[in-house]
Amino acid sequence: MTITLVKVDEYKIRASWKEFNTDYVKYMKALKGSRWKPELKVWEFPYTLHLLEQLIEIAGYEHLRADSALMEECYLFHHDDLDSCNQRTDKRIQKI
Repeated sequence: MTITLVKVDEYKIRASWKEFNTDYVKYMKALKGSRWKPELKVWEFPYTLHLLEQLIEIAGYEHLRADSALMEECYLFHHDDLDSCNQRTDKRIQKI
């Protein structure tokens, strides 16, 4: 299961997933400024590199799927960078 990230506008990102997952809820609550939008069944959080980096750090790339607009715009989701970032995440996990 993955968290789908959608760029709403220059200021907000929405995150959603198909089935309830307590870990994913914890990830969202850890992001400063995140809010649950029950009418849309999504989490919203400010679109900042810091928060995206934080989400990648706690959730890992393997649990995230960015929409095309976010992938194109944000260097954190450029495919060339994903392999090296995944390798860094794997090394961090091995240290734990």
